[in-house]
Formats: sequence, C-alpha cells, structure tokens
Amino acid sequence: VLNLDGAVTIGCRTYFMDDPSVQVVIANNDMEAYDIVRNANDYATMEVMRNVRIYNEDTQHLYFNRISEYSIPEPRVVNDLSFIEVISGDNAVEFKNVSFVDNNCIQPCYTFYYSDGTSSQGLEPNRPIVSGEFVYVEEGCDPGVPPIVTDTLEPRVLCGLGGTASDPAPFSELISMFNYDPGSCTYTPGNFDAIWSGPGTHQAIPPVLQWSYSIPSLGIDSGILPVNSGSITNFFGDRELTVEICHWLEPWNPTPCCGYFTVAECCVEGEQCEGFASNEDQFEVEFNNGETWRFDVDGAVKRDDIGPSAFPGEVAARMIIFKRRNNGRFDDTCPDEGRIDVWGTYVDKDENCAEYGTANQPSLHPHRTDCDENQQAFLDHNGARVLTICSNPVGSLVADFSIKVDGEWRSCGNGEPLVIY
Repeated sequence: VLNLDGAVTIGCRTYFMDDPSVQVVIANNDMEAYDIVRNANDYATMEVMRNVRIYNEDTQHLYFNRISEYSIPEPRVVNDLSFIEVISGDNAVEFKNVSFVDNNCIQPCYTFYYSDGTSSQGLEPNRPIVSGEFVYVEEGCDPGVPPIVTDTLEPRVLCGLGGTASDPAPFSELISMFNYDPGSCTYTPGNFDAIWSGPGTHQAIPPVLQWSYSIPSLGIDSGILPVNSGSITNFFGDRELTVEICHWLEPWNPTPCCGYFTVAECCVEGEQCEGFASNEDQFEVEFNNGETWRFDVDGAVKRDDIGPSAFPGEVAARMIIFKRRNNGRFDDTCPDEGRIDVWGTYVDKDENCAEYGTANQPSLHPHRTDCDENQQAFLDHNGARVLTICSNPVGSLVADFSIKVDGEWRSCGNGEPLVIY
C-alpha cells in the first residue's frame, strides 16, 4: 500500500510508484534521498544521486528478478559503483559519488587508495585528482571484510575528443554515434552514449543531454539541440567539410565538450547491386608427421572476366595443394581428403538485390575423399553479385579450406578463413 507520498518500503528499499510511467527506487532506506525524491516535481529530470535510481517498464528488470502482475516482485541485488566528475579548476577533477549499492539497509562506506600511496575513507575522495593520477576505490571500510565492489577512477579529459579547426579529427571517431543516409549524405543522431558511457568513464546515464553542431565555412550553427533531433548534411558531394560538434554531458556543467571533425566527401552513388569480389592467398601448414604442405587458395563472386578464371560458377572457391619435397621444392600433390566451405551471403541483381545464403548450397561445401590436388567449390547463379553502398561491400563471404594427411586435419591460415569480401 502506497503512503501519502506515493511510496512503499519493502525490506531495505523504498519505491516511489505514484507515476505509472516512471518510478524511483531508493537503496538502504536512505531518508535524505527520500526527502529529495518526495519533493521533486518531475522524477525524470531529477539530478542523479547516490542510492537513487529511476526505472520504467523497459528497465525494471535491472532491479527485480521476477516481475509478475500476480506476485510481489523479487528484488535483484544491485552493486553499481558510479561516480560523476566535477571540474574543480587547475585541470583537476572531483568525483561525486552517485553509486547504488545494496548493503542490507546500512549506508555503504568507501575506501579510496590514491596513486601517491595515501588513502581516505568516506563518500568521495578527500581531494581533487589531477590528470595522470588515479584512484582505486572499494565499497567497504573494514579491512577484515571483502569489499562488495571495486573500481578504478581516472580523470577523463571531458573535451579531449576531436581536433582543432585547423587540424580536425576524422569523423570516424564519432561515426558510431550517428546513423548515416548515403542517399542524402546526412548524419542523424543515433547512439550518442556510445563514446561517453563505456567502461571507465564513470558518467551518469544519459551522459549526453544536448548537442549542437556548426559548419564554420558555411556560417551554419544549429543552436543547442535535444539528443534525438537535428542532422548534419554534407551539402557538397565532391569535398570534405569541417564540422564542430559539441556535447553537453553533465547537468551541473554549462560548458559543453566540443571538437572539430572532418566529414568526408559525400557518396552519391547510393546502393548498388552490381559488385564483384575476389581474393587469393597462400599458406604453408606443417603436420605432426613432419611434412609441410601448401595451400594456394582463391575465391570470388565473379563474371567471366572477374576473379579466378580457371574454375566455373559465379560463386566459387578453389585450393591447389602442394607438398614440400626433400629438395625444398613444392609439387602439387593430392591429400588423403579435402574440404572447402564457403560461408556468407550474396545477392541477385536480377531479383532486386534479393539476398541468398550459402549454408544450404551443397556444391559450396564439397568433401573430397578421392585423389585431387586441385579442388573446387562453385555455384552456378547467373545473377550473383555483391551488394555495395558507396563502393563498400555489404555483408560478407568467406571460404574455409582444410586437408587431411595421415589422419590429421589442418586448415589454411591457422583456421582463419579467406575473406572474399
């Protein structure tokens, strides 16, 4: 039953459940946190704090093992050691503790070990940390009791991403944060958390609150944008653009993290279904009987004048097998058995780029037990092509080659397949 504040206490946790769309959990019966949450106007915009987490229907599994409308949820023990960096001047950082550690109704104690050999106990380190230092932190202040959870804190240079206006960084540093539409040459926000929320960043979630971009050469300035809006477009297909991108990471810090990046010239060809691919390699393998054998391998998605010409089929792979003689010369020699496996996908240009897989094509997985030093795997498929976007292949096709000698199977390339594309 909820109390007048819309909360209920179960064990060592208190849950605010008056808003069905977003709910709050407080660890260790923290009454100070309770008062802050009770007086909050909007849970979703509350400052991240220690012993408090916000969840909804999609994230409630992080705090409960069993969730059912017919039974009381079973709490999941959470040990989330988390700190926010606060710039304190002189290139130093202070760490604010926003951890959520279930500790049997007792407020956790934290021990901090500094790289200069000193230590302290409390909620946060007792002094600012400068660049080059690090702090090892563990939950627990009793040396006789193993800590619940540990971590290492290192100051993050908040604005270290990107380059300068005269020496911009490649946009590839940020590409995981955007969705790219090659048809319109436009980048739209995707997963902005990709850069800032990885291990060791110690950032509250979500780490990117707002963003902006500008293109100085064109006088374009987006202004501050929500994370799910805005886009960057390369208006010129034949030249690069230098773009300044800024992220607002912390609600308490009005200064954004900015960097300059080079947006590559735009791809104007879009999706193509006329690609071909081929590759070849050579490997030597030594067997337990002391013999050295060599694979000459190749593979292709081809037309008549593309890729290896000595074997048929539009999707194909081949190995020619040699054995080293006492004089060091390699002569083509058939092994006891041989196997080729072609794995991956290709498309049919005549079927609107319909995708085909190789797993169910027996001719692409031959197993030869007869004597043949030139073994092939091929498939007749007249429309077979490689799908490309901006000349870059989409998907992949690889070939595995292996032979058996004196009862021992060995693969070329130490088990690494030949990448056709």
